[in-house]
Amino acid sequence: MDQKLKNEIEKKLGKMEAHLENQETVRLRWQFVDKFILCEVACKKVLSAYRADQKLDKPAYEKLNMKYIPDAMAWAGLDFTRDELNAMFYTRDKYRIRGTKSAKLLRDGAMHEHNEQDIQEIVSRFDELNRMMDAFLDKFSQAQTEQKPKETKKRTSKGKSSGKKKPERTSGSSPDFLMSA
Repeated sequence: MDQKLKNEIEKKLGKMEAHLENQETVRLRWQFVDKFILCEVACKKVLSAYRADQKLDKPAYEKLNMKYIPDAMAWAGLDFTRDELNAMFYTRDKYRIRGTKSAKLLRDGAMHEHNEQDIQEIVSRFDELNRMMDAFLDKFSQAQTEQKPKETKKRTSKGKSSGKKKPERTSGSSPDFLMSA
């Protein structure tokens, strides 16, 4: 192995190990990451249902794409401002600047790169980020759901079910996972 590369690896690992020694930093980082994953899963469920309803191409892996997130949330009946969604998921402009990074960028930096500055920003903004993610998740639990009419099957004269078809969901209606709450 090249000596320069070996030195870079040892330096990076040394910094990472130093962070792991601070239990409070580790606790806050993982608490943030765990809660962000909850937000990400909820958002991706809405995105997937929205894509299916709108007959959009379904990617092999659902990404947090701000091109679709605002419309998907509105389609699901979830009232988010553009600023709220940007602060969670946007990856450009002011949401890349230290001190105002989006939750997604902080999660990416802390998890994929073990970025020291992102971890410190998570720690320093922990209460703010936690409130933001709680508010995001609260909108899902408080969402109004549509009641599906119960399907009744009428018997024909030959004793067979008429097998009425379920009504199809139309654009603007809530996705199925919100209806099962």
